[in-house]
Amino acid sequence: ARSMGFRIVVSGDGGGASLARTINGSLPADARILYLTGRVRSPEFEQAVAQAQRQILALECYDTALWRYSADYLRDRFRGNPIDACVLYSRQGAEAFNELINIPVISHLFEKTQFFCLSRGIAEVLPGNKASSIRIAARPDETALLALLQT
Repeated sequence: ARSMGFRIVVSGDGGGASLARTINGSLPADARILYLTGRVRSPEFEQAVAQAQRQILALECYDTALWRYSADYLRDRFRGNPIDACVLYSRQGAEAFNELINIPVISHLFEKTQFFCLSRGIAEVLPGNKASSIRIAARPDETALLALLQT
């Protein structure tokens, strides 16, 4: 962003509420904030910035699309092989996974799956009976998430 001419570039530690605290504590009160975001998003960041009476412009620049596959396609794709690990980056991904485990011809493939979640909020979407198989990244960023796979 700096190389593109932005004078002030602020980053948080990965979560929306944390980023809002960082912005609210480091930018001038009259700063106008451009927030490049997806259509599907958590409201935490925008709410926290708005509560501080900051000017924020949310500009949606991408969207999340859900793909659905037939049970036959999934059965053929998985070829009866159990799934050892599932990496989940979003609540929407976890919700889509919940649909997968309810498809009778493949549900048994997920009985011993380990789940690696970017955040606690994502993990909360998974069924309660999977709790012992869930690992949550130390920070909500990809580096911390992928580090879970190495342990």
